[in-house]
Amino acid sequence: MENKDFHYTVSDEQIAAYSKWTLEEKLDWLEQTAKFANSHLSVEERNLIFNIGNKIILERNGLMK
Repeated sequence: MENKDFHYTVSDEQIAAYSKWTLEEKLDWLEQTAKFANSHLSVEERNLIFNIGNKIILERNGLMK
């Protein structure tokens, strides 16, 4: 898998605007961002993220050591 660097800066104005959003607006933004990010991943990258997430869930619930 190729290493891809990414950097993003958020301004104070953007943080102030986001803090005024309702919970529904924040969750909608999160869902849209996740869909966008997922659509740009390879199958290998999606599987890796899925497997890491499952491992964390299992470990937190004491089902995997």
